Amino acid sequence: MIGQRVVEEPPEPPSRFRELAGWSRHAVSAGFIILSLLGLTWGVNAPGLLGLTFFPEQYLSVFLGLSTALVFLLAKWREDASDIVPWYDVGCTLGAIGFGGYCAIVFPTIAYSLSVVTWDKVLFGALAIALILEATRRLFGWTLVLLAVVLCLYARFGYVLPGLLYTRGVSWERLATYLFLDSNGIFGIALSVTATVVASFIFFGRALQAVGGGAFFTDISLALMGRYRGGPAKVAVTSSAAFGMMSGSVVSNVVVSGSITIPLMTRHGYSRDFAAATEAAGSTGGQIMPPVMGIAAFIMAENLGVNYGQIALAALIPALLYFVALFLQVDLEARRFNLPALPENEIRRLSVVLRQGWPYLLPLATLIYTLVFAHWNAGRAGVAAAVTALAVGIVKHPQMRSLSVLLTLLRDCGRLLVDIAVVSALAGIVIGALNLSGLSFTLSMVLSGLAQYGLFLLLVVTALACIVFGMGMPTTVIYVMLSVMVAPALIEVGVAPISAHLFIFYFGMLSMLTPPVCMASITAAALARASFWKTAFTGMRLGVAAYIVPFFFVYHPQLLLHDINAFILLELLATGGGIMMVAIGAAGFLRRELGFGLRVGFVLSGLCLASPTTTPLALAITIGGLAAGAFVVALALVPTGKLRLLRGGAD
Repeated sequence: MIGQRVVEEPPEPPSRFRELAGWSRHAVSAGFIILSLLGLTWGVNAPGLLGLTFFPEQYLSVFLGLSTALVFLLAKWREDASDIVPWYDVGCTLGAIGFGGYCAIVFPTIAYSLSVVTWDKVLFGALAIALILEATRRLFGWTLVLLAVVLCLYARFGYVLPGLLYTRGVSWERLATYLFLDSNGIFGIALSVTATVVASFIFFGRALQAVGGGAFFTDISLALMGRYRGGPAKVAVTSSAAFGMMSGSVVSNVVVSGSITIPLMTRHGYSRDFAAATEAAGSTGGQIMPPVMGIAAFIMAENLGVNYGQIALAALIPALLYFVALFLQVDLEARRFNLPALPENEIRRLSVVLRQGWPYLLPLATLIYTLVFAHWNAGRAGVAAAVTALAVGIVKHPQMRSLSVLLTLLRDCGRLLVDIAVVSALAGIVIGALNLSGLSFTLSMVLSGLAQYGLFLLLVVTALACIVFGMGMPTTVIYVMLSVMVAPALIEVGVAPISAHLFIFYFGMLSMLTPPVCMASITAAALARASFWKTAFTGMRLGVAAYIVPFFFVYHPQLLLHDINAFILLELLATGGGIMMVAIGAAGFLRRELGFGLRVGFVLSGLCLASPTTTPLALAITIGGLAAGAFVVALALVPTGKLRLLRGGAD
């Protein structure tokens, strides 16, 4: 109309994924289903049960070849490309099937001559590396690709560099063969865990969500936390931690859980920045919360040669400390702005929720029993929990009995596996290049040298390296890389292996919260339409326990339920109290706003209180922290007017 300004909606940004139709759509769906079935059958060791014998590399090559082929059918080479699959992507698809088939067929023949360089190994090795790099670029961008390329170039041309960076260098042929076929390369631990354990747990998560487990855990969170002050944020924290069991990814956790919890928080008085930060911190914590932690935790179990249940048990106390600090700050924020609980009409009674939904606890109970008590391997335990979830769904929802429901679950599971398989293969290239060049040994040697200046300095440098290396990268990749580069240095100076690996796992995970490249905060801020920088710094503050607790469990293995003694309860109380003091100092509020001096007092007294009491001096520091904490709490509880009177500053 004349005189009116027509405001057009901005066009949707182009997607990097194709809208498939016809043969390509059916081929991709079938590929996803086959990929899931491969992972599940290998996860329960079906070939062994049937008396069949294969090299693991034969299975992994089929799994990776199929995953890589699906990427080229699904993802465009650039965002504005056509949805029609072009000839060169068909060629890449056939190439991926080719290198997977080659290894699956000839590996029994070449298994005992892997170090011998032949033309076919070089050809298929170079093809596999090139296709994995391109598939990674299409899915995750250039960052991971450039990292892998730089490390490969270093392994090839490191002889031109001086000093500690010097390495002999290897030929292109040797590099391609090693990365392709060696157990420290593409078919290494990361891909092995993904193709077995992770496949089982992703299927478990999708099954639990499909049968209604996600809604049940959200209702539990609402029933438990909704009636308390600041209920929406507490619901966000608990539901994000619960959803972490089903997603295995911080970013997907933020997207799925945050789409519900962020509007809930903002609608009931929380600022957009705080709501986004709470979701980011809660979702990040989902990766460290047993019984189902992030993918890196399963790789950690393989690296340490222990049952996954031991990793989950060791991670329990640090995870609880993290969420205690997060809950306390959320509660103090609600007290600061007098934010109410949720209305009664939005909350169901806990007894009603449990009475109607208790069967959804059976899959979780199955998982805990098989992992912790029956000592099943993680792949079998995940499949058992998934079968239990499906059985619950079939009983409660007759529509779940349809074969199409199972095929949909397998397809969705396969779609998630494709991304993880490719990034796991990329991690194998990174680790292989590090080993071949000797850079991992060099860095470990440098870090070990720092130990002469004290373990604390070594831990600080290690923590910074984990956060910096991890920026913009999946936690799995950063953990796999640093477990080779950094963990040996910590173990060499006397840190318990499980403490060393959990330390780098925590700080690799914290790259999700630490700016400037913090994917959890970026995603949450976008969902909330909030300020990125305010969200990021608030998220760091809410997740403060994760920056502190790893230092404590290195010095204090009792926190990992390792080397338990009679004083463990006292130690846990002191550490928990100290973390709560630090959280209050970070929040800057108790019954009133805290000034800078009081905030510093809370933080310092909390750190002293939480310090391990392993020596008489350490015990004295803990007692001093307790006394100082009591003093600053007393000061904080004195109303501001009375405090001025005590100082002689009455009006």
